[in-house]
Amino acid sequence: MTIVTHGLVLPEENSEAWRSTAKRYQQAFPNLDIILGVREHNLNRYRDITTIATAGWLNDDPLHHIQLVFRNVVRTDIIAAQTIAEFQAILDARAAHEDRFGALLNEDGHLRERFSIDWPSDANPARILRGFYDGPEADLRHIGIDIGSSAGSTIRAAAAGVVAHISRQEDGLGFGAYAQIVSRHDGKAYTLSYTQLDSIHLNLGEEVAAGQAIAHAAGERFTLICQSDAQGGDGFHIPNVIDPTPLLHWSDLIVRTTGVWLRIRTAAGTEHPQLDSIRPGEVAITLEPHGETLQKLGVEDSWLHVANENGTEGYAAARYLEARRPVTPPEGPPATQNGRQLPKTNITGVNLDIHNPRGRPDPARLGRIGWVRVKYNVSYDPKNRSYGNHDLEAAYERHFPVFERYVREGAKLIVIFTHQLYGEGANYYWPDMAKPSPGSTSRWTAFTPHFAEMAGRAAAQFASSGIVSAYQIWNEQDTFPAHARAAVPIPPYDYAKLFAATYRAIRAQDSQVHIISGGHITGAGAGVTYARKTRDSLPDDVRPDGLAFHAYGLGIGREHSPYSIWGKLSDAISSYDTVYGNVPLYITEWGVLDRQYFDETEAVTTYARQFMSVVEANRARVVAACWYGWGHGMDNGYGLVNFGGHPNQPLYEYFTNFRLG
Repeated sequence: MTIVTHGLVLPEENSEAWRSTAKRYQQAFPNLDIILGVREHNLNRYRDITTIATAGWLNDDPLHHIQLVFRNVVRTDIIAAQTIAEFQAILDARAAHEDRFGALLNEDGHLRERFSIDWPSDANPARILRGFYDGPEADLRHIGIDIGSSAGSTIRAAAAGVVAHISRQEDGLGFGAYAQIVSRHDGKAYTLSYTQLDSIHLNLGEEVAAGQAIAHAAGERFTLICQSDAQGGDGFHIPNVIDPTPLLHWSDLIVRTTGVWLRIRTAAGTEHPQLDSIRPGEVAITLEPHGETLQKLGVEDSWLHVANENGTEGYAAARYLEARRPVTPPEGPPATQNGRQLPKTNITGVNLDIHNPRGRPDPARLGRIGWVRVKYNVSYDPKNRSYGNHDLEAAYERHFPVFERYVREGAKLIVIFTHQLYGEGANYYWPDMAKPSPGSTSRWTAFTPHFAEMAGRAAAQFASSGIVSAYQIWNEQDTFPAHARAAVPIPPYDYAKLFAATYRAIRAQDSQVHIISGGHITGAGAGVTYARKTRDSLPDDVRPDGLAFHAYGLGIGREHSPYSIWGKLSDAISSYDTVYGNVPLYITEWGVLDRQYFDETEAVTTYARQFMSVVEANRARVVAACWYGWGHGMDNGYGLVNFGGHPNQPLYEYFTNFRLG
């Protein structure tokens, strides 16, 4: 079931003329429903609404109408158009600029977004156990909402913000250990307090992304409290408290039955006629505010307004419905296949960045993803934001706890050794490295032993732990010098010397780890030629345990996707496979670049499905396909989650739950 989150509301009068204005817009942004008028339409199924004021809204005021009636809508996009022609011109301009909501220019304030909070618990099933109450019965008052958890389950930030207070023990408020994070939205401050915590991993003043793991639950429930300096009331032992329930919006919330065949009725109650059913395993969407939905799930005599996969709307007994976050241990191919040594894990992977808040997700969010790929960055010191450092011990203290958490949750780890392991800030000017210098044919000749020595020392740090599955030596070393940006190119003959020295240094410390060549970027032509030149220059005792390449712009062919303009992935796999013949291929980066500010997740997901179908057909040769990267903001890759840390659906669901057929 595809959850469409964007509705375009048009007037019912002269409906065909209005509908025709949206053709180009609908083609540009396919994840879109066209709605004629607001009568008899429940817009609570949509997160985003685009409309004009003449579409039948109460007092011609869409914003007020939506805020009053459709409390699931987060973003309201009100287009200032008086005629069909004006409306069509605006929609066509948006389509031409790939700007779904006109967000690039919002000078007229047509985009309004209410403050919303995401679901903060990883515990299943997801439920609100006790709601907020500030009524006259003092003995029934409850300061926040109690959320179901289990001891040790992950608690996440419900909204982005800054850590304002941490109490790691009871301080007299009755909250146990707790943390407070302040979010600012539209000139207002909202303080979210997460109480009854354990293992709080936050620092005072830290910027936190929505969805970031902040602590573990101490028991079977924790309380979420919200304070607002703009509207909070009194009556509690802390000021300005408001009910967080109406703020909840779980962007990918779906409900399933608890194993029964559940009837959908015309109204709440068993006495009303049946319209349709929700079968076991089928999903439905709620048409009620998400906070109210989560209070009803699993509760006897509660009824929930839903729509099933057939589109039938009605009421189902909430007692037999539940919401869950999908978290499943990764699976994968056998240890050997066609004579190749294949690590046993799922074939999907993702690139992470431990120094980027958008690039270090809680391990529980990875689902079935089998690989994580991370740069071992010794150069950067986040304490003072300086580069050129060489302190391996400090780097180990930063990286090891993060690496260990991902591996403990079942992922295989690829660690990348680049110029940021050794070289950055060490008086090496990369564009001149291939030019002859006095007494040496190449400056790489002088660089190589220092780099290999540092790589051997780094490998020794991890050898006894066994948490590293593969080291990748350098990255995109075949980049054309004119295109070099983050990558540092190396001539193939010099790369062969660097790889051989580094291979020997690592192997002296760890006899089991895979050591793979850097990710080739220049495709099935130049990239394969470079790999062959490297192979021919290696000494007889050195062969990579795997060959890595990057597959941006590759897919099932240009005619099928705008993201596969550089040819067929199958051709690249076949060509790279000829280099060594009996080592596994790692696709260590692939995805969609330079599209983070555009809502194209449906199209990107289609491309991902096409790409992975080719990978799956070549599962005897390819052991990993690592998406770049986890989140928007990790350089220019299209993330599995957006800038706020929320899943880009349906891409997130597909990729984190991918299973080999």
